[in-house]
Amino acid sequence: MSLWEVALDGTRLHPLLPGWSDPPAEFSGNWTPDGKYFVFQSERVANERTLWAIREKSGFLGTRSQSQCS
Repeated sequence: MSLWEVALDGTRLHPLLPGWSDPPAEFSGNWTPDGKYFVFQSERVANERTLWAIREKSGFLGTRSQSQCS
């Protein structure tokens, strides 16, 4: 399993964390209510699940980027 990111208009589909774990084992992600962090689980070591968070990127002048994770 792996996480992918895509622009709101459906373009620029790409892996969110390419090469982060091999094989990929990231899953069960959700945005925090304020939309600032994407929190997900990873099993980088067999039978050991950990929680991780990625802060939403900001664009030019602090505007939010137009990307989604799934």
